[in-house]
Amino acid sequence: MEEDYVRTRNPHKLVTSESALPPRVFRTDSSFRNYADRSRGVLACGFILKPGVRDDIMNQVTREYVAVYVLRGRGEYVDWRGDHHPVEAGDVMQRIPGRKHSTIIDPESDWAEVYVVLNTKVFETLVSVGSLRDDVPVLHPGVHRSLVDRFEDILADLQHPEGRSPAQTLLKAHGLVLDIYALDAAKREPDRHAEMIRAARALLDGNLSKRISMPEVAASFHTSYERFRKVFKERVGTPPGEYRIRRRIESACHLLVEERLTAKRVAYELGYPDEYTFSKQFRKFIGTSPDAFRRGVR
Repeated sequence: MEEDYVRTRNPHKLVTSESALPPRVFRTDSSFRNYADRSRGVLACGFILKPGVRDDIMNQVTREYVAVYVLRGRGEYVDWRGDHHPVEAGDVMQRIPGRKHSTIIDPESDWAEVYVVLNTKVFETLVSVGSLRDDVPVLHPGVHRSLVDRFEDILADLQHPEGRSPAQTLLKAHGLVLDIYALDAAKREPDRHAEMIRAARALLDGNLSKRISMPEVAASFHTSYERFRKVFKERVGTPPGEYRIRRRIESACHLLVEERLTAKRVAYELGYPDEYTFSKQFRKFIGTSPDAFRRGVR
């Protein structure tokens, strides 16, 4: 059996040793939030140990989206098409809502994982704006202490919700998924554009009230806009214009919920020409109006 796993692994995949992770992450500790309408973003998160397990999940169909990050062990993920994908520490299995899947674990590999569950509507919205993909069964970000720390932060929000809104936790999960996708893209091939993408993301993350010309951003890196857009989308998972909009909408969520600003005031703070334009874009990316969003996360 061991020879089968070694033979099927991806020889080009760079995975940091699991020894870089603190011992505390190898535990069983989960939290579930039973919202009445199940419309909140993050429904569950947790760490699980599965020593000696082989047939973990067989031909299961999940109601929600689940991202399973393998911290230790090896096995196979069987996707909705029946294709088998070898998995090991540093891989993320995507369990897509409504699609059958199975997970087969090497029982001698001392499997450990951490997972997060997102509401189906949130998942569909993130797919529609390019944050997530529903056609990729397994991602390969590698083992990163920073990713594990962020899973722990989300779990803490669910276990101790006092002073934390569902919107805050959802934004943490959104950012975590974006970085998993970016790390996966970077691992597929040597990335000579890594520094440009890092600098571009820093630029697009900042000064959210200012309107930015994407062709001018591309020109600052001495490349055409078409080339810049293609490379950025390949590495980050979404075009630079949409990336910038998402950052503005994330800021809007914070202002609406944490600062209790009106939609009109948020539009002003973020440099939108008027409340209507802001509300239209907010609804497109979040699926509801700014006022409804603020009421829904109280």
